[in-house]
Amino acid sequence: MENNFELSRAEVERRPKDVAAIMGLLKCMRVHRIRDSRLVVRFGGAALRNMLGQLGDDKWAIYEQVFIAALDTGDEELANECLAALMMQFKDSSRVKRLVGLQSEAKREFKAASETYDDLLEANPCNALALKRRVALLVGQGKTKEAVQELNDFLEQYHGDSTAWQCLADLYLGMSKYDTAAFCFQELLLHDPMNHMLFCRLGEVYFTLGRPEDLANARKYFSQSLEVKTQGNVRALHGLAATCAAIAEDPKQTGRPEVNSALHEHASSELNGLYRKQCPSLMPHLEAVLGEQRATVGRQDA
Repeated sequence: MENNFELSRAEVERRPKDVAAIMGLLKCMRVHRIRDSRLVVRFGGAALRNMLGQLGDDKWAIYEQVFIAALDTGDEELANECLAALMMQFKDSSRVKRLVGLQSEAKREFKAASETYDDLLEANPCNALALKRRVALLVGQGKTKEAVQELNDFLEQYHGDSTAWQCLADLYLGMSKYDTAAFCFQELLLHDPMNHMLFCRLGEVYFTLGRPEDLANARKYFSQSLEVKTQGNVRALHGLAATCAAIAEDPKQTGRPEVNSALHEHASSELNGLYRKQCPSLMPHLEAVLGEQRATVGRQDA
């Protein structure tokens, strides 16, 4: 994915007036959900204004893509141009009406946005995108408790929506409800069991909870993250090393000290190799941290 995007981007940079290259880049970004709004505005906006006749039916997808990017970058004039074209072509489209709601949100016209989404839901109570925008609207207004309730209601209908679970997990973390956030991450893992970052984030949640059983879980999930991504998984390595030290420091721990020590040694060795190769200037700081942890783990062995 990254290679395709970089190749497409390089091609457009080399030939900025080549409509085929621009269309290829924009399509690559849509397919792989790459959000670089300034890039989209720069090339997509130019294509719509100067090469519209060469875009064919792809122009409508590009209009929507550029509209969202223009909202992100605050280019109100370009956003208005795109929305006007889409409204003229698709007068009764619920998708275009949702874009109207997005524009209201960008302008912080929350009442107007809410009315737009309510209208969409009145026409179709199962409009999942409108339901999710209503949640985003509450988050944007700082109404976290209401957003959590809306998301829970949404997930009763759409249990398999991973983006909703991710949003709910982040909201619970912001509220310091770590047990509930852990449940959300476990649901996410059911949908994406080979995602090393989900294992890592779940490990961090359990580490934050800090109870003996939570630290054991944290060590397990950091280890699983390292099994899924064996190379360059620095975040999980740091998490594993810190968790092993925390386990060793807790006198209530009843697990096998030699296992804890071996896992810490593995994490330390991997981190040393990575830092020595990629950022040697930070080695003194790393050695200080790992040294303190190693001393703690060593006392457990003794």
